[in-house]
Amino acid sequence: VSIKNTAKGIQVNWNKIENAQSYIVYRRVYNASTKKWGGWSRFKDTVTSTSYLDKTAKSGTYYLYTVRAENEAGLSGYNTSGIKTRFLATPKITSTANTNSGITVKWGKVSGATGYIVYRKTGNGGWQNLGKTTGTSFTDKKATAGVTYRYTVKAYYDSYVSAYNTN
Repeated sequence: VSIKNTAKGIQVNWNKIENAQSYIVYRRVYNASTKKWGGWSRFKDTVTSTSYLDKTAKSGTYYLYTVRAENEAGLSGYNTSGIKTRFLATPKITSTANTNSGITVKWGKVSGATGYIVYRKTGNGGWQNLGKTTGTSFTDKKATAGVTYRYTVKAYYDSYVSAYNTN
């Protein structure tokens, strides 16, 4: 049903199937060197919930997932196309500094990302999008002296976006 990047990996979600005792998660991995998809591999057996978190995903890699239900009668069919995503790790902010032109935020490079989206918030307010950059730093030129800000960053590649540190 859905797939999304989280701070810990790729979250795969599906609908409950009546009479299913468990589910099997299958995965395909795109090989960037050969520019080909690998075959479906039986990735995780005996999942009893309707979601699975793939903690082994590598940043910058494309994945396809599909799921089959199982019970004592056998296995269900499955979506042979799967659902595709590109996993991007969550950027880790390494420093913030007051400068003459504002507050400069720096973070580590995320493998497979082409850019980053920077956000800030004050107090209990919501995250405000400050803009995009292709580098690993951003200066908030609209910061006001005496105000405490929190910053976070998302990595992106085309329409694929990483999770972010909610703190």
